[in-house]
Amino acid sequence: MKIANSKRLPLPFICTLIVGQISAYGASPITSIELPDLKGGEIVLEAYPAVEFMYNAFPVKVEVMPEDANIRSLRLVTDLDDDPDGPIVKASYQKADKTYEFVSTPFGSLLTGNPANYTENEVREAMWKSYEELDRYKNARSCTAWFEATDGSGVTSEPFIVRVVPRERKPLADAYQEGTFWLNEEWFGHANGSINYITSSNEIKYRVYEAQNPGETFGCTSQYGMIYGGRLYVMSKQQKDNGDRYRFGGGRLVIADAATLKKITSFDEIGTNPGTGAAGPNGSTMMGDGRACVGVSPEKIYLGHHKGIRVLNIDLAKANSSDPSVAASAFTLGKEIKVADDDKGLYEGQVGNMVCTGPLVFAVSQSNGLLVIDCEKDEIVAVLGTPIGEGAKTVYAVQGVVRSADGHVWFAESGKEEGKTITRLVEVDPFSSEILSQLVLPDGAGNITTGWGAWRSTNFIASKKKNVLYWASVGSGYQDEILGASPGHIYRWEIGKDLPEEPYFSLGKRAGKDDNTFQVPYATMGYDDRTDEIVFATTHGASYNYRYEWVYRIDGTTGEIHDYQQLRPYFWFPAMPVFPDRYDPEFFGLEDLNLASEPVEINLYDHIRDLDGGENHVMFRLAGESEVRSTGRSSESPIDISLENGNLTLTPVASGERPLILQAESNGKTVTCEINVKVNLSTGITDIAQKAELNYSDGYVIAKGLSGRQLNIYNTNGQLVGSKDILKDYLRFSPDYPKGIYIIVVPGTSKTLKLKL
Repeated sequence: MKIANSKRLPLPFICTLIVGQISAYGASPITSIELPDLKGGEIVLEAYPAVEFMYNAFPVKVEVMPEDANIRSLRLVTDLDDDPDGPIVKASYQKADKTYEFVSTPFGSLLTGNPANYTENEVREAMWKSYEELDRYKNARSCTAWFEATDGSGVTSEPFIVRVVPRERKPLADAYQEGTFWLNEEWFGHANGSINYITSSNEIKYRVYEAQNPGETFGCTSQYGMIYGGRLYVMSKQQKDNGDRYRFGGGRLVIADAATLKKITSFDEIGTNPGTGAAGPNGSTMMGDGRACVGVSPEKIYLGHHKGIRVLNIDLAKANSSDPSVAASAFTLGKEIKVADDDKGLYEGQVGNMVCTGPLVFAVSQSNGLLVIDCEKDEIVAVLGTPIGEGAKTVYAVQGVVRSADGHVWFAESGKEEGKTITRLVEVDPFSSEILSQLVLPDGAGNITTGWGAWRSTNFIASKKKNVLYWASVGSGYQDEILGASPGHIYRWEIGKDLPEEPYFSLGKRAGKDDNTFQVPYATMGYDDRTDEIVFATTHGASYNYRYEWVYRIDGTTGEIHDYQQLRPYFWFPAMPVFPDRYDPEFFGLEDLNLASEPVEINLYDHIRDLDGGENHVMFRLAGESEVRSTGRSSESPIDISLENGNLTLTPVASGERPLILQAESNGKTVTCEINVKVNLSTGITDIAQKAELNYSDGYVIAKGLSGRQLNIYNTNGQLVGSKDILKDYLRFSPDYPKGIYIIVVPGTSKTLKLKL
């Protein structure tokens, strides 16, 4: 929706009605109706079914003179009023903020009476009929409109143009890879959550998920989103908003393809045995109101909720299927990592932000501190967070956690000492969970807090490319704290240098809907590594004014405002920005090796790049080998292999050669690199040739001299897709697998084969 004219009116265009002191008993006749911001302009509205009118409401400022004119209201007139199809636009006076609200003419197949009296299928069918009727708007329709006095004076406003255009449902040409998503809580009590998309050219596309999944939404109060493994994961606090009577709540978790936004699957409940009162495997009876989530591996996601963490398991073979029903079945809820007993308070086990380092996940707990979770066992193995002062346990808490560009984990804890609020930054080794350093923020550096009562992601973030942390004193809690107690202070700290003594950016008094009101911070900010910019949102608040909202981009180094724009007036309640993950990681500079007698050490972090950033967050493993941390040697391998936390050590033990298939996983995307290792130990004794063979010829895999062993077949994600027992000295078979690259390994030997089908 926009206003456009030759005078380059601002976009989107926000207007406020000023009718003055209009009185039913006023004695003065009306003399003029002015639309000061619409002269020569055009209003553009999208076509919506009648039940979705509130998504299209557009406020327009109208001035009536004199102030005591004998008038209660104005009438909107169009040149289509006598058209057989009727007018295409309506306007109604809104007393709450004194505006005239324009909407496209409501139409569609409506159910009579209360929708609650109908089944969900009946409601859904009515909505689909309404969408079918939207076909009448395949092309834009326009009219000339004006306001007319209702007192018989015949006074009218200057005419203006209204265009009604079709809903934009065409997928974007950039496959949602070049812009920025903005997840929205949406209007609690009225609408389920949604997501907007701001293109690289700063054009705002509204409700892009619903555009690709008509009638579908997220759950109630969508608060956290991430892109991982090429999929968009959106967490909401409840499964649906009962006030959204025609759109269908997507659930506490919605999973969609990040490039098409097509829905893959969803979960209404993410707790154990929700709502039954029966104890689950760990004694829980929770439903699990959604909080944050984190990618653990391509096969596993952790889902935080108000009582703990739930494991989401992913069958990659199914997830990559072109059959939607098969792809949806790939996602299953698994183990619950319990944080608090059921007899504790409602939010006793509430989990906030989380980061994963490969072997460990660090999760913020409201009551416990920073949980350290073993990703292999899905078990809490330690809790971090040290109180300051006597009795600080009751008033001191971990607030947020991030992972800096160098791969280290940092958490912020805030509490009171001698009546003064103190925030401390704590540095943690990402692999051992050992505390490395602790720093108390100076007085001028603000504080880092989380509003646990109405949880949202903490304003504590990190760059993936520069070793810089950011935090904001903007509030993030309930009621007044939602707007924050400060004028939008943001702090920047380059790790290793002095802590900041003052904010590097302050919002200050920026005009709200008019010159007498001011913006205040809202939502969780984010850092865009592509442009070195902080992205955040503001609102005017409170009450009806919450529908006036702006999004900003500020320089991540200087604090200069690069850009800001106003959202279409509506109660979006922005939650957080979500940035695309466009690029796969890639290996570079690794070549075949010739070893003599000395071990060779390779830091794989020196040989990996990810243009999205976060090279020091990449996790490595060996295809066909055990976990990343494993150390070992097959009995016939010429080398001992150790791969731990990105450090690859190859120790020669016998003459021979073998291939190594290295895997790198970054943000859920996995790539491979094959290198061949030859060992030539000068022992003076001629090595005896091995009789064992493993090769691929004429469509057959052939194994010789390997009787009594097992042959395993892996895909490039390291998944075991098949195995065969080698019962004789000669095995020949034709592999029947989908096209792709596979690695065949004979455990206990040096025999490894890369196979392309």
